[in-house]
Amino acid sequence: MTHPVIVITGASRGIGRAVAEICLKTFNANVLAIARTESDLNALKAYAEKELNTNERVETVVGDVTEERVIDDAVDKCLKRWGRIDGLVINAGVLEPMATIADVNVGEWRQSKSALNMLIRCLAVEEPDIVAISISPGIVDTDMVTFIRTDGSKVMNEQDHKWFVDVHASNQILSPEDPSHVIAALVVGGAKKEHSGEFYNWDVEAFAGFMRKK
Repeated sequence: MTHPVIVITGASRGIGRAVAEICLKTFNANVLAIARTESDLNALKAYAEKELNTNERVETVVGDVTEERVIDDAVDKCLKRWGRIDGLVINAGVLEPMATIADVNVGEWRQSKSALNMLIRCLAVEEPDIVAISISPGIVDTDMVTFIRTDGSKVMNEQDHKWFVDVHASNQILSPEDPSHVIAALVVGGAKKEHSGEFYNWDVEAFAGFMRKK
């Protein structure tokens, strides 16, 4: 069996961790996981050993993806271990700075997930052999969304912040596994040329076949 080789950034928790687990368990992928917290990456290795009885399909790199050294290390490990890279999930990013445009630090904004959509559009044009898409995962029960609920009122307008609070209170918040299953299915081969350069909600009709079975 040929295992897809998938690189996942921000793989230590939340959506990134869920995508890594689904790629390993459901799609039999080899995974190179990148995150800043070594203990969380070790936990992912432990998951693979316990649930899949193998640690041969997980490699890790500890570090910040804004550092070129980290990217070089990840590529080098993938090529030495598996000889290729089939897909990349760019999940690493920070919510901060939560600030108005007038107050925001440009350097910090460049590290935020808000900058990724334009990158995807440009990549699809400049590298036509690569399928590059951007997925909105919805409102997911992650540390990032918790931060919005607890600290967002400082910079968000009252109505927008209340919406996040109400979604959580009414139990409408998504499990990370739901959008992560779609993302994993896309990166291991479900994403097609016609999807490239576009922004999608995770639950659009076009991705219905990639939804997690409940």
